[in-house]
Amino acid sequence: MTKSITRRNFIKKSSQIISVVSLGGCGILLKGCSSKQEFDIVIKDGHFFDGLGNEGFVTDIGIIGNSIKEIGKISSSKGKFVIDAKNLAVCPGFIDAHDHTDVGLLVNPKAESSIRQGITTLVSGNCGYSPFPIAEEIFEETKENLKEQYQVDLTWTDIKGFFSRLEKKGMALNYSSLVGQGTIRGVAMGFNDRPPKQEELEKMKMMVADNIKSGAIGLSSGLEYAPGSYAQAYEITELCSVVAQYRGVYATHMRDEGDKLLESLEETIEVARQTGISIQVSHFKIAYPRNWHKVDEALAKVEEAK
Repeated sequence: MTKSITRRNFIKKSSQIISVVSLGGCGILLKGCSSKQEFDIVIKDGHFFDGLGNEGFVTDIGIIGNSIKEIGKISSSKGKFVIDAKNLAVCPGFIDAHDHTDVGLLVNPKAESSIRQGITTLVSGNCGYSPFPIAEEIFEETKENLKEQYQVDLTWTDIKGFFSRLEKKGMALNYSSLVGQGTIRGVAMGFNDRPPKQEELEKMKMMVADNIKSGAIGLSSGLEYAPGSYAQAYEITELCSVVAQYRGVYATHMRDEGDKLLESLEETIEVARQTGISIQVSHFKIAYPRNWHKVDEALAKVEEAK
């Protein structure tokens, strides 16, 4: 015989259950009750998107350690912790392909401004600047600037030292970096507005190769900013030919994003044609209303190049 329960008693019982759950771990993380727990975390009833362009669907996800082990109907009792994701979207973490965190992670390794947006991977070292390599001639000046601006002590001169410092500090997300063409040029030949001598060009190519082999995922340029802007197209092509050998990418803040947008885009595409490198146009925008009519032609150039 089924025992009836009044609305008042139901609310009372429910309150007691909620209290027990709250004491056990509370918030959005609910403590599992079974001794036969198979997963560290079970995400329940989330609208799941796999990141491959497929239609989303409501399902559960079982996680052990850092890996998803099961997608499908999973009992809450199988999780040490259960996350109620009803009416929420569940998807792979976003990759911020254009970030300027650089030394910022040494200041705030929690990176809440990214995490709270669903970003789990940062790509830094953009627009031709990276926090490595650092020339001996400007080490003390750079050290003073970092101390004044970020309260960070400069202890590195190359990518290995910078990555080691980040690992020692710890981070809340994944991190990768490009090496900056402007930074490389500054180390090789300072802020001189001239073509590089052959030995300077070879030095830059060697530095690019060394940085790629040591962990950089590619090269970035900021061709609107000195000293990167002093580089002519052939110089960029020479550096990208090195990056292409290691299957790296070239991310560029193009030379012009307004009146000479189309010419700058053609220069960028030509680098890809000559080297076979994969290219990301960092800021695909058209500055000033007088240039907005160029959008169709710009997009057509990209589609044709692809």
